[in-house]
Amino acid sequence: MLKKIAKNAAKFSVGGIANSIIGTLGLPLLIISYSPAQFGAYSLYLYALGVIVTFSTLRLEMLIASEKSNNGALSFLMSGVFFALFISVLSVSFACILLLINIIEITSLQLLFVFSYIFGQSFITLITSWHVKEGEFIFAGLIGLTLTTSTLIFQLLFSDTNNGLFSGSVVGVAITALLVVLYKNNYLQALLINKDIRYKNISPTLNRHKKILFQNIAQSFLNSSSLAILSLGVSQIGGESAVGYFSLVQKILIQPVRILGGSIKQSMLNGFSKMEYITRYRIAKKSTFVIAPASIVIFIVFDSIFFIALERFGTSTWQPANAYIVPLSIWLTMTVTYIPAIAWLNTNREVWPHLYYELSNLFFRTFFLGLAVFFQFNVITYVWVACISSFILALLFCSISFSRYIKYESS
Repeated sequence: MLKKIAKNAAKFSVGGIANSIIGTLGLPLLIISYSPAQFGAYSLYLYALGVIVTFSTLRLEMLIASEKSNNGALSFLMSGVFFALFISVLSVSFACILLLINIIEITSLQLLFVFSYIFGQSFITLITSWHVKEGEFIFAGLIGLTLTTSTLIFQLLFSDTNNGLFSGSVVGVAITALLVVLYKNNYLQALLINKDIRYKNISPTLNRHKKILFQNIAQSFLNSSSLAILSLGVSQIGGESAVGYFSLVQKILIQPVRILGGSIKQSMLNGFSKMEYITRYRIAKKSTFVIAPASIVIFIVFDSIFFIALERFGTSTWQPANAYIVPLSIWLTMTVTYIPAIAWLNTNREVWPHLYYELSNLFFRTFFLGLAVFFQFNVITYVWVACISSFILALLFCSISFSRYIKYESS
């Protein structure tokens, strides 16, 4: 069984690793084609919409992949699609109201981008979960790769236009969604066959899983919100160009976290589920002390390569991005280090410490943004303070998480 799980995970990760490679290699092409201000304006939308996407599917993709019956999975799939459509229309309508009362400036293309990003990302996430349920792991992994590749190609093709990043994203999402619908559309066939799907049967299932769904939505929402606040602070203090520098560095440095952190978390979740409580605790704690220095070394090497590449191949307009590398690396190092604690808590069905960490992180980033604006910090100082605070909070999170064992032992 363990070998089968590992084999399926390897199949699924092929697309994820290729996706990360294409996304990372595509960034140098984008910074040649676009200015920091253009990249920053686009990134601000991504950070803001990322908050909405955390709840646009109600996290029903978690239930689709684990649902045994086709009717049940189809019910979750269609409910997720309809809810995502509702959230997308609601978001566009809200943006139009803000435009009418002169609170924001937004073009028709950007409104289309808001809709396509929220609905497209949600739809693709739900369909990917369906293919995972069907055992089509390679195809499921390639969906994200198709989205990244098509978006990158059209963003480069539209680089001569003012809003090429937005246009390329809209076309990339549309092409990916169309290909997914036309190819491997077994869920459409299942819908035609199973016309007696009863959506009222969803409520009992949602009630059974409402705790874990709420906790996952809350954790993702707080995580995305804290990142959006950080980018908003960079924008308020340093302008759109500063967001461009910040976003470039964050998108590149997040790759070790996704590849290394994701594989560690999945393997630990799988292994911990077969261990006793005390054994899980000991392995999680030892792993933390092993992963911490390893992640530091990885980021030192990664940062050195990044520094050299940016100095040698980057244009002069992108050189200020170097100032963001070290502070972001300090913060992201801890996002790898605390993975054993997260895996241990998730296996024990105790996610509240993680929620408290995310909530504290959001609070302090907002608090430091207010201080930075009031005392007129420069943007690099603000990023350093925010990243150091996240680092300290992550250390406290690990300490509190492992103290749960002491509470268990004393009881």
